[in-house]
Amino acid sequence: MTLSSDSSVLLIGPVPPPVTGQAIAFSLLVEELKKARSIVTADLSEPLGRRDQQFSLARSIQILRLAKSVIGLIPNASAVYLTIAQSRLGFLRDALFIAISCLWQRPVIAHLHGGNYASFYNSESPAMRYLIRKMLRKVKRLIVLSDRLRHDFDFLGSDFEPRLRTVKNASNLPRGRPRKAPSGKLRLLYLSNLVVEKGYMDCVYAVAHLRRLLPDVSIKLVLAGTFILGDDQYRTTTEMNTVLRENIRSLDLEDAIEFSGTVLGEEKVRLLETADIHLLPTYYRNEGQPITLIEALAAGLPSVTTRWRDIEDIIADSSAGIFVPPKNPLAVAQAIADLYNDPDGYERMSKAALLASKQFSPALHVAEINQLIDEVSQSGLF
Repeated sequence: MTLSSDSSVLLIGPVPPPVTGQAIAFSLLVEELKKARSIVTADLSEPLGRRDQQFSLARSIQILRLAKSVIGLIPNASAVYLTIAQSRLGFLRDALFIAISCLWQRPVIAHLHGGNYASFYNSESPAMRYLIRKMLRKVKRLIVLSDRLRHDFDFLGSDFEPRLRTVKNASNLPRGRPRKAPSGKLRLLYLSNLVVEKGYMDCVYAVAHLRRLLPDVSIKLVLAGTFILGDDQYRTTTEMNTVLRENIRSLDLEDAIEFSGTVLGEEKVRLLETADIHLLPTYYRNEGQPITLIEALAAGLPSVTTRWRDIEDIIADSSAGIFVPPKNPLAVAQAIADLYNDPDGYERMSKAALLASKQFSPALHVAEINQLIDEVSQSGLF
């Protein structure tokens, strides 16, 4: 049961809205890959405002509806590319797609845009772990974002190793120019969804500390993103918004914090161009290789961030930022002050960021995935 090599490839993944790192990455792949071959896409987007692990009847029905719309596309595809989830409901959806693809003898490429799969696997029951192993071992290639994240799949056994591939994330934003060190004014940018574990509140508290550390500097923090529930105490995103604004008022920072919401295209480029330092003090459970950091590299922005998941490979290799411990606003503030007080160091980091951004090019990203599609489409694999 085979199709001709010119049959379309089915790409299954989320596209904005909502805007997430995974949706941005999938959209980039779709736009670039359709220039090289025939493709069909299936959108797996879900509304924001719920937790990744959250179960509900409404969400289950929604996932089943999504699955039904995708299943009909699989028989006519020459290969299936699937972005996989790191949650129980998400896995069950992925398992269904993999099973139907195997039934029709369509090779599957699974792509993890994150870095928490081992923790998800280990948190499940023995029966679920068996099912995860059984279904993932059916895929022909499994893509991770970096070599260090390959260990998330050690549970599949050493004989699965040849099927693992590392493909770095990419950004299609225009590359900027080396920055001049800021003087007198300091514009900080948090460019990610507002998840507590990503550290947006730590950035706000850091501004309060900065007013003491840099008393003569005009400071502005731009929060660009949408509220999303995470592993925290909040019940709704409205509650998150209310608490954040109450904290800003209590700290007397209303003149120092700017809300931009979700930004795309030229507005995102403008925010990056007008910022001085990029902030991402994350400890987000599903973090992998944050696209916001890659966008900051392309803009020549030094970053203040954490040694979390694959971030160390992005920043340390390029010397394009400063690492701070998670959940430590004072450390964030001190790192920002150190950058401001070291103009030469700031400008070196800006140049290093631009140089490092070249390894995250869309052309390289798409070429590697295109090659994997060719590999699995050949007969006789595994």
